Amino acid sequence: LPFFMNPAPTTSTLTLAPAASQPYGSQETFSAAVACTVVGCVAPTGTVNFLDLSNSAQPINAAPVPLLASGTTGIGVFATNALPAGNHQIAISYISNSLSFASNTQSNTLGSSTGPSLTSLQYSVIGVVPTFSVNVLPANATAFQALTFTVTANIFGGTAPKGSVQLVIDSASQGGFVQLVNGSATFNVTGLPQGTHT
Repeated sequence: LPFFMNPAPTTSTLTLAPAASQPYGSQETFSAAVACTVVGCVAPTGTVNFLDLSNSAQPINAAPVPLLASGTTGIGVFATNALPAGNHQIAISYISNSLSFASNTQSNTLGSSTGPSLTSLQYSVIGVVPTFSVNVLPANATAFQALTFTVTANIFGGTAPKGSVQLVIDSASQGGFVQLVNGSATFNVTGLPQGTHT
């Protein structure tokens, strides 16, 4: 007598380390544990995505993360230091590659789920104020000589800061704001007299 076996339901659990809140540029590791809810089940196979529900549920991982078996659980791990400052509500989307396991998406923020359980965690990225360094060329300039100032915004980890900066010498602005390119901006200044300038 032919009979049909339905896919086994699955549940996903999300953990993050080392902390739920970190400065921008710090590496955070997101781990998904996918398990079958049927007694005697083996570890589910397939991939997971880590969804940022605060950003239209877009994945924070560039490519789906494959599950690796650990006992009867499939484990997927993704680490990043590229999330922007702000609060991120992270949830798991499990995509099965086997007819034996049901895919599921976990979300208690959106208020709906195609899986049997709901789980999501908030991860907060704290904005970091960059420090600035200034380089002057030529190094041994004479009075009124043309100078090139390079202002660099420095930050620990992550990507180069964006935005614009203004050069101020002796409390006087030297032109307008200049856009940072790869974290740096260049200013050309002439007419400074002999002496020490800040």
